[in-house]
Formats: sequence, C-alpha cells, structure tokens
Amino acid sequence: MKNLRKISSLLLVISLSSILPLKAQTITILGEDKPMVQALWHRIADYTPTLRSVESAEISPDGRLILSASKFGYYLMLWTVADGKLLWEKVLDAEIEAVTFSPDGKYIAAGDEAYLVTIYDLEGNQVKVLQHDAGFDGITWSPDGKYVAGGSEKGEVVLWNADTWGKEIILDAGATVNSLEFTKDSKKLIAAGNKRTPGEDDKHGFVKSWDVANNWEVIFDIKAQEKSVKSVRLSPDEKTFAISGAANQVKIFSYPEAKELAVIDVPDYLEAVAYHPEGNFIFAGGHGGVMHVYNTATYKEVLTFPCRRVEYIDFSEDGRLMVTAHEDSGLLSLYFIWLQKYDGNYGKLAKKILKNRDLQNR
Repeated sequence: MKNLRKISSLLLVISLSSILPLKAQTITILGEDKPMVQALWHRIADYTPTLRSVESAEISPDGRLILSASKFGYYLMLWTVADGKLLWEKVLDAEIEAVTFSPDGKYIAAGDEAYLVTIYDLEGNQVKVLQHDAGFDGITWSPDGKYVAGGSEKGEVVLWNADTWGKEIILDAGATVNSLEFTKDSKKLIAAGNKRTPGEDDKHGFVKSWDVANNWEVIFDIKAQEKSVKSVRLSPDEKTFAISGAANQVKIFSYPEAKELAVIDVPDYLEAVAYHPEGNFIFAGGHGGVMHVYNTATYKEVLTFPCRRVEYIDFSEDGRLMVTAHEDSGLLSLYFIWLQKYDGNYGKLAKKILKNRDLQNR
C-alpha cells in the first residue's frame, strides 16, 4: 500500500508538471556566444506614394498579434504573427509615433501628433480618445494595468487612469520624451529624450526616473549623452538600462544608481535598442541598415545582420520572436530567434509540458 501511495504521488507530480504554463518553465533559449536570427516575413505597413516610415511596432502579450504605426500614411495596423495577415487598419488624423498593448492584451493605445492618445479594442473599435496639448513620441502601459503613459514633445510624461480615463498625473521630464518604460512591478518609471536648454547651447540626451510607489519622487535625472536619446530599455533583471540615439553609441548604466557601465561606439545613428528577454544580448539598430547584437557579459559585438533603417525593436515575451519597424521603407519585419543547439533541454522541457504518456513513463 505504501508503494502504491508513492507511485500515485509521483504520477500526480508528473501530471501537474505537464500542465504547467510555459512561462513557469526555466530554459535557456539562446547559446552563450551569439543568437541565430532568421527573417520570417516582411510587410508594407506604410504605403504612401512618396515617403514611407513605420515608427513603432509591438508584439502582443500572448505573442499572436503585432501592432504597427506609420509616420506618413497615418496607418494604425493590426497583424497576425503566424502569417503576417492584416486584420484591420485605421487611418488617423496625424503622424502616429508610438503604440502599445495593454498588459492583458485586450486593448491598444496609439499616440500621435494630433495631441491624442486613442484607445481601441482588438476588433478596432474606438474605446476612448485622450487629449493633451502636445504630440506624443513615446507611449507605454503600466504592467499592473493602472496607467497609460505618454511622453510628450512638451517635456512631460502624462498618465491617464486606465479605469476612469481621467488625466491623473503629469510629470515634468524637462524636455521631449522619446521613450519610456515601467519596471515589471509598476513601481518605477524611466524616460529618455532630447533636452534643449532655452537660450543656451546645451543640447543633450537625458534619462530620468521616478519612484511611482513613493509619490513619484525623482530617483535620478542625468545627462546621458551629448545628443538626443531615442530609446531607453531596462534589462530583464532591471539591474541595468541601455540607451541609444544620435550620439552613435549604445550606453549601459546601472539601475537605479545610473552609474555608467559601458559605452559602445557604433558607426550608425541609432534609433532603437532592446534587451533580449533572457538578458544575455542587446540588439541595436538605426540608420546604418544593420542590426548590431552585443553580449551583455562582455559588451562585445557578436553578430550583425542586414536590417533596413531601424526605428523600433520589440521582442515576444518568450524571446523567440523579434519585430522591427523601419523608417526608410515602410516595412514591418518579423524575425525568429533560433533555439540553441540541442543539449537535452528540449527533451526535458517537452517531457514536462506535453500531455504525452509515453514521455512521462520514460
């Protein structure tokens, strides 16, 4: 009877482990040396007759959809990841600079140069129009779902309550906000942009951070580089952040101390930077027609591959997919990040996840 109980308990553990969600499993996707990247598809996401540019693109939390925004055609588009099928498009009244999904994946937000942040559901129905007195270059939704935050060209971070849609908080960033992001617990916010001191020659890129949980107290406000910062991203463990921009550099700082850790010179004007979700690589792209990939252990470049003028980079939560928005072509591109060479991890993970009695009994 004792042995029977042990066997029953073991079977229960195996059964439970087999239905655990993928996010609960721990596995390394990428090898230590460099990732393998393969283009899956490219789509025209701005088809105006002359200039074309896709300013922003984001993968939905469940990894099934992609949202894109265009500069010249004012197109807001929703696509399927699997085959790049266009589900719907909206034509807004002005250039769309930034888009984002709500953390539950049920809504999207688009910030534009008509001084609006417009909320839609996934069917393309307009839910709410949020107004301000300046255009928006950056936008994000707090992971707890409480705030929609827009970074304005007036030098403010505007936060709307996502339940009431009321304008709840306005933070002084001091200059144009190009990029912003919350920490995973929604307790801190970081923003970056281009500071121009009126009447002075001091033009530089800044990064500023606030403590959301402590009455929006400023954690730091630093001069990060000599020219505009176009993108700022926190590492997955939130111990560092990376910036890129007009100074032709990728810079890495500690967080929240804002101590400079590394400077990587690049021969390109950079628009976008992003950590791979595993944290072992940084991707950076801009006007050079090349994507640069750096190892975060050494900050050495480990890979480059052709990639049209990059305006924005986003990864799926599991790190297997990367979407890029392109400024010079109106292209939206999806890439696959290859699994590392088989070392037994695939089989171990499959045994845990698959409802396969043969695997479970081995």
